[in-house]
Amino acid sequence: MKNLLILIALLMVGNMAVAQEKLYLVFEFMKVDNEQEMEYSATEEFWEKIQEQRVKAGDISGWDLWSLYPGVRCRISNISR
Repeated sequence: MKNLLILIALLMVGNMAVAQEKLYLVFEFMKVDNEQEMEYSATEEFWEKIQEQRVKAGDISGWDLWSLYPGVRCRISNISR
């Protein structure tokens, strides 16, 4: 978790150093109950298609979905880039 926070901080500082126009980084944190994991996964699969279209259109530069699991050091589910 500490390494993840350091990585995020470095990305934010690096992004500010080279950016010529205003770029924003948006984080959304969700806690999903075990019983609702399948429904949440289906919802994110739906949004994946929309976000891929936004990347192709140039509206956004990328979109990622990260999953944190107890007892696992770092498991990242990369959805679209």
